[in-house]
Amino acid sequence: MKKYYILAFALFFMLVTIESKAQTGIEKKNIATLAPDENLTNGENCFLLDKNPESISFVTVVGSGSAKEYYCYGKDGKKTGPVKQPDKSYWAECENEKVEDCMANKEPKVGNLEEYVDWGTGTVNFKGNKYGPYGQIVLFYLSDDEQSFYSVALSPEMKIYFFDNTNRKVELNGIPEQILISPDGTKAIATVKGSFNPFDPDAAQKMMANPEEMNNPKINLYGIDGVKYGPYTTDSFSDTWYIPSGKLVIYANSEITLDGKSLFESEEYISKCDIWVSKNGKDFAWANYENLVFSDGTKFTAPLVIMYVEIGGKGYLKWIALEDGKSLNYYRKAL
Repeated sequence: MKKYYILAFALFFMLVTIESKAQTGIEKKNIATLAPDENLTNGENCFLLDKNPESISFVTVVGSGSAKEYYCYGKDGKKTGPVKQPDKSYWAECENEKVEDCMANKEPKVGNLEEYVDWGTGTVNFKGNKYGPYGQIVLFYLSDDEQSFYSVALSPEMKIYFFDNTNRKVELNGIPEQILISPDGTKAIATVKGSFNPFDPDAAQKMMANPEEMNNPKINLYGIDGVKYGPYTTDSFSDTWYIPSGKLVIYANSEITLDGKSLFESEEYISKCDIWVSKNGKDFAWANYENLVFSDGTKFTAPLVIMYVEIGGKGYLKWIALEDGKSLNYYRKAL
């Protein structure tokens, strides 16, 4: 009878293991196992994870001073060496290649005011249509495909308006600093410093009554659809950006929110470039100097390099990590 219990337990363990792997959806592959005295060189490697298949080549070093020697690992997985000087071809492909991406650092596209604005009338000329007059155009941005524009203007009545080519219009209170546009061009947010229109005739009086507003103006976010987020202090506000699905991420007060709904909080600092959110807005991952953590609870050694890619319309994180100081591993996990 005892052997049947053992068999049943083993079968149960196998099923749990299989189910766990299916749930986490992790693909792992060992690239190389380094010798005890072998270390990765700094800058003499090329991990192109956005390619299909991935292109991986790198250089390791042993010894020091005049006894220093190198080993070279090629795209084919072969290891050569030791050599006194590594061949530059092992990392040359990466010298002018973007090996990491950061959605939060994406620069918005500034439109040419001379091309689109009629200064005499205060109107915007775009795709054969006229918009306005709105007054003095202060900011003018284009969507990635240049089929939409988002602008801020100071009206003759000294009001500040945020508007677009679909005739949506929002009044802003504060000093507009930048406009962020969603990847598909249908949404936009204006970052505004302060809570008072500085051109309002009563602005000076309002600021005198609110010295904190004058000394430490807060940050507000105004959506072109009328939604407003904030205010945030300059110390608590980290950044805001759109993810590929068009949802808005706000990183403030140690909390990461998506379209106004909390995703997670972290008391420790997380770089805005080390936060990834899935298209459905339900799954996410973040990394610090020690770990890569997924919303499903899985945790991994912090990556040497990481890349978000889309394959067949589905998002994945690909990364390479050096584990236990010797195992250089490649991972891929759905996000």
